[in-house]
Amino acid sequence: MTEATAAEIELVETSFARIEPNLVYFTGSFYERLFETTPELAALSADATMFTRTQKIASALSLTVDHLSRTEATALALRDLGALHWRTGTQDWHYPLVRAALIETLAAWCAPNWSSEHERAWGKVLSEVSARMIEGAHHAGSGRRQAGGS
Repeated sequence: MTEATAAEIELVETSFARIEPNLVYFTGSFYERLFETTPELAALSADATMFTRTQKIASALSLTVDHLSRTEATALALRDLGALHWRTGTQDWHYPLVRAALIETLAAWCAPNWSSEHERAWGKVLSEVSARMIEGAHHAGSGRRQAGGS
């Protein structure tokens, strides 16, 4: 896994600063986009209200951006988050769909100040986030299979 460069971190931080004052609205827009393009993903968190969903992803985004230069500081939290998502039925192939919807929403909210460099930087960061979450999901899945198979 490749960590973001200083220039990529700056692009992510400056674009995040544009949406941060309205982060809950931004995350609501993200979920609208995600569920429009992949409605089956809405069922994975059917028990959660939209407010709960938006609050959780807003917190995860803030944590990630706040620790971009110290990815090891968020690795455990992201693995735990992946284990939690595994329990709700999230599959590995869902992560690229979520990443794409998030980047599309960022592009819409940051326009006209969005560039292909922003897209690459966010893609790199979100790929790292996904990789850590998938690690946590796989660990949770293997632990459950071992516990259940005993």
